[in-house]
Amino acid sequence: MKKLTKIISVSLAALTVASTMAIASVAVSAASLKKPTNVKAANGEKTITVSWKKVKGAKKYKVYKGKKLIRTTAKTSIKDTSVYSGKKYTYKVKAVNGKKTSKASKSVTITRINYTIIKTVKNGDGSVTLTWAKRKGANQYKVYRKTSGSYTLLKKVTKDSYTDKNVVSGTKYKYMVVCYNTTTKTKSMNCTARSITYLDKVTGVYARENTDGKSIGVKWNAVSGASSYTVYRRKAAEDSYTKLATTTSTAYKDTKLSNNPTAYMYNIVAVKNSSNSVDCQLAPVAPFLPKRDGVNSYYFDDKNNIHVIVMLNKGDTYAEGKALSDFFGLNGLYTAEVVEGKDVITLTDSVITAANSGKAVIEIKLSDSVADIVNAIGGGKIHKQYERALTKTAYVEVEVA
Repeated sequence: MKKLTKIISVSLAALTVASTMAIASVAVSAASLKKPTNVKAANGEKTITVSWKKVKGAKKYKVYKGKKLIRTTAKTSIKDTSVYSGKKYTYKVKAVNGKKTSKASKSVTITRINYTIIKTVKNGDGSVTLTWAKRKGANQYKVYRKTSGSYTLLKKVTKDSYTDKNVVSGTKYKYMVVCYNTTTKTKSMNCTARSITYLDKVTGVYARENTDGKSIGVKWNAVSGASSYTVYRRKAAEDSYTKLATTTSTAYKDTKLSNNPTAYMYNIVAVKNSSNSVDCQLAPVAPFLPKRDGVNSYYFDDKNNIHVIVMLNKGDTYAEGKALSDFFGLNGLYTAEVVEGKDVITLTDSVITAANSGKAVIEIKLSDSVADIVNAIGGGKIHKQYERALTKTAYVEVEVA
């Protein structure tokens, strides 16, 4: 019996020592909880994500925004949805094990910035220009570009646009913009990238009436990387261009022309997939004097005066005479007057309006000085149909059906 009692006493003593050691171990573990490190805050989509490194012995973590406890979690990150664009927030984290709590981590400050949206990406003359939406909280924007592989930082700007001048025709570029706050050194999410193939503008555009008197031939130089070209045209008296055709060639024959003398302007745009070059800009004017049933719509009389025949329907207007005179720089160098058929047409600022059926004649007197005219047009080459008559009188014969 004494032996048994002794054994039990020894066992209880051993158990007591073991329990004491276990309790001491837990107390030491809890007391030595280290504060969280590597605390980071990042902008997400409508959220701020706070993350940190796992702490040994921690069961949970308390996350504070400013001085307010906003979350207790067993994970090593949270998403804070109670955030507003342009606002600044400070976070810190504490590790927890039972009733024991570590010291607070170093605080991290972030500015809430929504990611931007690239609004436009357009080809220019030797450049690509992109624009994007400004965002609250951002005082800087970082513009990135890639052709393949990873993005490269192009520029840090404070405005909402950037022009990339280091471009090569036929090359596809992908652009991305990141919003940034230089004070808190925080950034937004990456925006959705936009792509474009840069194409040089079309040069060498040449447009002249063909010898058949029924068409205009248009030619231009090839653009590196272009797969096709879009041909646009407008009358010189009009404000906007109309699309005529798309071609893979560098030449186009325009046969859809007016029956009356008309000045046409052409614009050629290079195309690759959905990317277009900038307008050719120096769109040439092509005076067109059509043949009607094999007869020209103009003739010269025995005094070397030119007569241009215009055929209109009642109510029609004809402004191409003014457009041609503007092209040749003759503003102020000529006068126009209805000398026959004043009840048939009206003439206002060189624009003819057909009022009634019949025939009318407009007399146009040009300057007596060839030098005046040459100076006015900058010494440019004058269309052959007109150079004979520049110092003479011209007549517009209008027939109204």
